[in-house]
Amino acid sequence: MSIAAHPSLPSPGDGPRNGVARVALWIRAFMRRDVLTELSYRANVTLGLLGGLFSVLLFFFLSQMVESAAPGLSHYRGGYFPFVLIGLSVMAFLNEALTGFSKRVRQAQLLGTLEAVLATPISPAAAILCQSVQPLFWAALRASMYLAFGVLLFGAELSGGNLPAAGLAIVLGVLSFAALGILSASATMVFKRGDPVAWAIGGLSILLGGVYYPVEVLPLELQALAEALPMTHTLRALREALLGGGQEALARSLAVLSGFVAVLVPLSLVTFGIAVKKARREGSLTHF
Repeated sequence: MSIAAHPSLPSPGDGPRNGVARVALWIRAFMRRDVLTELSYRANVTLGLLGGLFSVLLFFFLSQMVESAAPGLSHYRGGYFPFVLIGLSVMAFLNEALTGFSKRVRQAQLLGTLEAVLATPISPAAAILCQSVQPLFWAALRASMYLAFGVLLFGAELSGGNLPAAGLAIVLGVLSFAALGILSASATMVFKRGDPVAWAIGGLSILLGGVYYPVEVLPLELQALAEALPMTHTLRALREALLGGGQEALARSLAVLSGFVAVLVPLSLVTFGIAVKKARREGSLTHF
């Protein structure tokens, strides 16, 4: 199949010649294709809304019996519910970033479109980044849904925080998660299976990253391991920014996240490029 035959992607000769404008054209094409696909499954959209409401409701009731003076929890205002609400919102990004890239690479392999996309002038790195926009957009909507339910229906107090710092924490955290997802997609490209990578990182992030409980309740050995996870510092920075934490801890978490981004993003893009070259050399782009 030639790329021109694909109904939603522009052909190599179409559109502007400028590099940035060309990438923007590809992002729009990928977004259009994926949004139309998602909206065609309206039941999934409805179930997603109900599932989000159920999750927030579950933790709202759970917060009624959790001691707010637990280690690490009394540091933030609002008690357990705002604490876990931020954790649920960030988890939406983590899940999509870790599994979304790998799923789309696998889907393209099964549909036979991967080779067509990678045969165009767009680089493998640009291709994977273009495809990341739509899943992260939906993840942002899910995260916003959790926060909206928590604030509007259950009275969670998130106002008055450091919004610019919170926005920076989200950007740095998403970039870190996305880099890990691209590494998982690289494994899918080569081994036709990336789930173990995503499972290991996702499982450790949920267990140790402070999603549902403060990191301070963990044994000291596990707290040290938690410091090596982007999730830990993303949640810490967001909670420091939105729930009245200290500026020193906020600055430290943002600095650590910047380090993760500086290392993981280039590493993931280089690894994905190597994986594509290996698959092309072995002729396995369309094998499944």
